Amino acid sequence: MDWREEAHAAAVRHGVEPAERFVAQMGVESVNFDPDIIAQHRLGPTGGRGIAQFMTATGNSVASMIGVGRDEFWSDPFCQLDGAAWLMKRLLIRYGSWAHALASYRAGDGNLLRWLDSRDTLLPFDETVRYVSRILRMSPEATQSLLLPEGADDDIGPVSMPALAFDPMAPFSPNDSRWAGWACSLHTMQQALESVGSSMTYANLYHLIVDVRGIGDADLGFRDRTGQVMAQMFRDLGYRARTEYPVDFDRVWEDAGHEPMCLSIDGHNHWLFVRSRVDDDTLGLSNSAPGHLGVDQTLTRWQWAQIGGGAAAVHIDVPEGEDPSVIAALQARLVELSTNNQELAGQVQERDQQLARLREELAHIADVIVPAIVSAPTEDAREALAEKVHEIRETRVGPRPAGVAA
Repeated sequence: MDWREEAHAAAVRHGVEPAERFVAQMGVESVNFDPDIIAQHRLGPTGGRGIAQFMTATGNSVASMIGVGRDEFWSDPFCQLDGAAWLMKRLLIRYGSWAHALASYRAGDGNLLRWLDSRDTLLPFDETVRYVSRILRMSPEATQSLLLPEGADDDIGPVSMPALAFDPMAPFSPNDSRWAGWACSLHTMQQALESVGSSMTYANLYHLIVDVRGIGDADLGFRDRTGQVMAQMFRDLGYRARTEYPVDFDRVWEDAGHEPMCLSIDGHNHWLFVRSRVDDDTLGLSNSAPGHLGVDQTLTRWQWAQIGGGAAAVHIDVPEGEDPSVIAALQARLVELSTNNQELAGQVQERDQQLARLREELAHIADVIVPAIVSAPTEDAREALAEKVHEIRETRVGPRPAGVAA
């Protein structure tokens, strides 16, 4: 098996650029793709597991976010590569820098943010500096300077992501205490959509809400007490949705098993799908998120009373007269368009970079080559310089359209 090719393919699937740098990262993580480390016959130098060298807790969380179970994730190096590429893409979006993304992957967000804080005395770990240096092919001294406040951009830090009711952003790191609850909310939405005939996968939902934020103007808050935000998300996907807040146990029990419903109880940090009635005093709940609280969970009338506070329920249904297959087709088209939009944004960025290089070349022509042509001592020299201008124009701008004079 050529694991370099597989790592390259994972980077391409998740939009990690340049893909060759991700291949180099996985090579360093797995000690040059050591078969014993990949097969987990032994741990890596830092105690990680598998080809991507995830710690167990981090790997479990990443598995949940890419929609696979823990057992499948840890037994399949392909899943681990997908998880690593998925995580690196988000770290690159967050920090805008390969040095910072790699340092976060290796040492964790908490340590990186401390290194970048001018008020903190913690210095980058030597092991992390060597790791980043090796992948980026930089000197340790240059790498360390990038991981200190004076080497970082002024605006380093989390970018704006889906807003939470009580928090400024969605959690980026599996080590964030909010991560599990937020993942549960997305899994709950996906399970509710599945119950009304949608074919949207968890990856589709994550892509729409997080990567391109393509559903309406509202973002999902996992502590959305009233359910209004989640209801709007369902409406934007073509369904009827209504909220009840506050709602009591008897009201939820009455509808349980008869219509799809999502539930959040004050004191819980995530949403759950109401699956069924277990008995007269018990609700069956689930959020389908592997490895998290809420999977096939039950909630009794007594537990509801002990939690106290208010609860919110979001009911969803197919609009009267609508064909579920039509809604599913529209959702598939929405995913396709949002993916195309993301690819287009990448093309626009690439074109902007090309234009920036072109401006540099034109400035060089205006400031250096044109004066040289004017002052060239011989006609042959002037022709040679003019040919250089033509060459730059053809390679940077492209052939002149037919009918346009030279």
